[in-house]
Order: sequence, then structure tokens, then C-alpha cells
Amino acid sequence: MTAKRMGLVGLCAAAALAASLVIFAPAVRTCFFKPGADAPPPVAPAEKPQPQETQIIQTLEEYRAIKMAERPSLLRKLERMDDQALLSAANDRIDEDAWYTEIIRRGGPKWTAYLEDKIRKTMEEPPREYELRPHGAYPLKLLTVLRRLQGSKDPLAVFVDKPPPIYVMPDMPGFCVRLVNTDAKGLPIYIPLGGDYRSGRRTKFSMEVTDSNGRELPILPDWSDIRGGILDPTVIKSGEAVVGDSGMYLASYVTIPKPGKYTIRVLFSEHIPYIADMDHTEGVIAYRSDPFVIDFQAPPTRRSREADETVRSLLAQLPEEGPIIIFDGHYSPLAHDMLIPPDTPVGRILTLGWQAVPVMVDELGSPAITPGRRAWLEGLLFSVTACNDPRDRCPLFPRGHGELMCRFWWTDIREISPMFERGMLSYIELKAIAARWAEWKPLLNAAPAPSLSGEYLQLF
Repeated sequence: MTAKRMGLVGLCAAAALAASLVIFAPAVRTCFFKPGADAPPPVAPAEKPQPQETQIIQTLEEYRAIKMAERPSLLRKLERMDDQALLSAANDRIDEDAWYTEIIRRGGPKWTAYLEDKIRKTMEEPPREYELRPHGAYPLKLLTVLRRLQGSKDPLAVFVDKPPPIYVMPDMPGFCVRLVNTDAKGLPIYIPLGGDYRSGRRTKFSMEVTDSNGRELPILPDWSDIRGGILDPTVIKSGEAVVGDSGMYLASYVTIPKPGKYTIRVLFSEHIPYIADMDHTEGVIAYRSDPFVIDFQAPPTRRSREADETVRSLLAQLPEEGPIIIFDGHYSPLAHDMLIPPDTPVGRILTLGWQAVPVMVDELGSPAITPGRRAWLEGLLFSVTACNDPRDRCPLFPRGHGELMCRFWWTDIREISPMFERGMLSYIELKAIAARWAEWKPLLNAAPAPSLSGEYLQLF
């Protein structure tokens, strides 16, 4: 084989390997934060602070709301119009769910008769080419609008096999979701399931999670630009159920900010764009499960002066520059040799786990903390607790923005080098996240000292 041909074969092999990594990389997420080239260098406490540090820092919810308001809405609202104009608007390029929602709001026998006629014509028409609508089943969305106009219950109900009521962090629950035909007149319904899983989570589903004060947690932006999947046209007869998702994980949709009780509802919708990609569900035909409550508890920690000094010593060894490692998942021997050796400062902190959390929270609130150290602490706190993920804010910033602090990459657990640059992080975001960690102090200080049983010691 000639040298030229051997080089061509090697190039093809390298391309195939790269393609396989692109496919399997999201299986395990490990992120590397690296200071941006255009970010200002860290400053000593006695020096003049960076311009970004002097800006007013909003809470994380307010900050995200401002950024989301700058993005174009995925749901088009209807202009004010009379009934005749609303009928003609059905043929225009408007949001279907917004149109149906306005019909439900107006109500009355006229719109009820209109929907009954529309459903009848839809059932009489043969399916269009490439349409997967089965014969004899009623389209879910049209039937839902009719039932709401009639004041009846929705033809579809979302049921969740409820997880245990208490979770010890960082463990997060997963749910099995069932979709049940509850139509008042016993009609079979058709749902085009599938087609929404290639991003790594089911985007036809979403969650509404509120804390004990009634504040709703924001839905995490999806890191993947991949969409779609194989469609599964599903007919559900009256009283029957299908599994909508057997592996819906809470951490794929929201980040729990701190220990406490949270009320959760699971949502399903046929709306396109899918509801998991939307910042709100107002004007969307959606189906909600009954609420259930989960109490997320921090594992008990026993503080001592010697242990706290050990943690502070390890934190002092973290560099101000270079890659900032954020580990997503349980720190197990699988990660020791390939990603984070256990004898390094980061590995020792991850091994200590929750024993290191009180000291890290205290250090994060220090007025002398530098931006680089703040990024390290927030990354380590998320790695240990699975709370306040700093990565979920990054897609809001374009490349080259003047407020950049860090960039980060995805990598596979089998790969040491970073792979895909995915976003940025700003000083303002780091300070907003730090303000949320400050809420942990009374929770950690009030935690009683446990008896250190053998089962408890195995956590570390």
C-alpha cells in the first residue's frame, strides 16, 4: 500500500472516530471551564474591581428573566379581532395553540358547533400522504378544545408513578409517566408520541416545580441543538393507558437550588416547538399531572476545626487560571484514573463530598474572593450537591461578549481532552449564583450532628 493511500485510510479512520464521539459524547457529561481570552484578569482585593463587579447584581431568577425577555418568543400571540376575523385567521400562519386558546376563552355554542364540524370533517378526510393519523381515532388537540368548550374534563390525563417523598441530595428522582384516555364520551384518541428525544430529554414533556414559597423554578435550556426522533402513532382507547416516558429525570428539566420541599407537576403537550424548549406555557394546550411533593434533604455533616482546615487547605491549592473542572455525576473509581485522580486537591474535595460543603459556602461568601476562585467553588459545589448548576446560564451569552468570564466544553468520560465548546459564563452570573448559595448557610448551620454509622461513612 502506498504512503498516499495509507494516509487516506488514516484520515477516514480519524473521521469515523470523531463521528462516533459526536454520537456518544452526551452519555456522560463532564465540563471543563476555561477562562476566555477576552476576559479581564483576576484582581487582588486591594486593587480596583472590574467594571462588571460594580454592576447591580440581580437574583438569578431576575437575571434569567431579563435575558429570556430579550429572546424572540416561540409562541405567537393573536391580535384582537372579531369572530369572523378569527375564523379567517385559521388559514394564516399563526400559532395553532394560541388560536385554539382564544376560541376556548370566547366560548359559546357558535364555537362549539364550529369545533364539532371541524372534528367531523377531519375524521371523514383520509390521512394525507406521509400523515401517520390512524383511521377511527380522534385527534387529541381538537377533541381537547371541544371538551373544554363543553365544560367537560380533558380527554387525556397525565399520571406519574410517584417517587419516594424524601430524597437525600445529590440523588435526584426519575419518573415513569403514563398517559390515560379519560374522555367523557369514551372516544378513542390519537397521539403522535415520539419524535422528541434526540436532544437527550423528552421535549414534549416538561415540569412545573415550585418551592415552599410558591416560586416556580426555571426550566433548564437544552444544551443540544439536535431535535427530532422516530414518531410512534399511538391510539389510546377509553380507559386505557400508555407509557409516555419511563425515564423522565428531574435534573434534565430543573436544578434544585437548595434543600427543602418542592411541589412538582409533569406536563405533556403536542405543541411545536415543544414545551420543554419554551420559557412559559401560557397559551399552550397542555395536560398536567396532579401535584406531588418531594422533600430534598442534605445529608448530615459533622463539622470539626481539623476537617474545616483540611478543606480550606485544599481550596487554597486550586489554581486561579487554567481549566476549571465540573464533574456531573457520582465521583466513583471510574473517574479516578481518566478524569480526576483522587490524590489531587479536586479529587480529595470530591471524595470528602458533603463534608466540604459548609466550608465552600463560607468561602464563597468572602468579600476577598477573586473571580477565578468563585468559579472554582461554584463548580465544585454543583459537582458535590447537584444544585445550582452554573452551566445552565451559558447559552445566553454570544461569542466574544465583553462580560465573558469562562468558556466550557463537553467531553466523554472516556476522553481526557475537551471536545465541544458550548458557551460562556459572566461575572454577573457567577455573583448571582453565589447569592443563591448564601441561602444555604442557615440550613447547614442548623443541621444536627449525626451519629456516624457505617452506612453514613460509606457516602464518603
